[in-house]
Amino acid sequence: MSKTFNPNASRQVNLKTIAEKYEGTPLMKQCAGHLPAAIKNAEEKGVEYYIEDRGNEYSYNMPAFYSVNVKTGKQKQLKLQKKIQYFTVSLGTSDTTKFQCNAYAISAMAFIENPDPHKYISVDHIVDPEDNFLIFEVSNLYNNLEAVRKKSYDTKNPKTWEGLEPNKISWSPKHLQFLTIGENTGKANTKEGKRKTIKFNDLIKNREKEIKKLAFGEMFNTTEKCQQKMNRFMDT
Repeated sequence: MSKTFNPNASRQVNLKTIAEKYEGTPLMKQCAGHLPAAIKNAEEKGVEYYIEDRGNEYSYNMPAFYSVNVKTGKQKQLKLQKKIQYFTVSLGTSDTTKFQCNAYAISAMAFIENPDPHKYISVDHIVDPEDNFLIFEVSNLYNNLEAVRKKSYDTKNPKTWEGLEPNKISWSPKHLQFLTIGENTGKANTKEGKRKTIKFNDLIKNREKEIKKLAFGEMFNTTEKCQQKMNRFMDT
């Protein structure tokens, strides 16, 4: 596919290329072990899967996943589900054949260059309570997800998304990075790492007005900062 499904998206990746690129690597085994089987199953059924860098139904700034019927060209956006702490995408061609993959892992593998998939095999959520751009974007996502969750209570299929943790919900490549297992474990278990996570989550969950005021001031009080904000939405 050469044209994005969503006009606001600037990058599109066929998930088959991810499976081929990282085939047999520790990264694939660690982060997307079900992807090769999902791609094989899809090919047998005449289906392809794609990810675009923005356009998700819950937040326009989040990547969106699509399935495409190869014969008809018909495409549909795949819905994400929350599984334990993270959002996942279900890749399958029937109700009985489903492969759950972490959305954030697929996003990182699609849009972030990994210098060594035998060494950097952990996809990490960036947590920095001093990064106002990051706080602003994750805050918007968190509030959108909370609104969707609460609205769904009045439907036949309410979202069971209780326990949304801001430091784990994003699947945007701008909020992710590749680390070694040691780096990722060390970051999560250090006193400083835990302090940052608590502060990060607290800022987003409990101080919406202060966050927006701070973030807008940081982003738009000079021409240079306006340009920096725009660059966050450009290709990297």
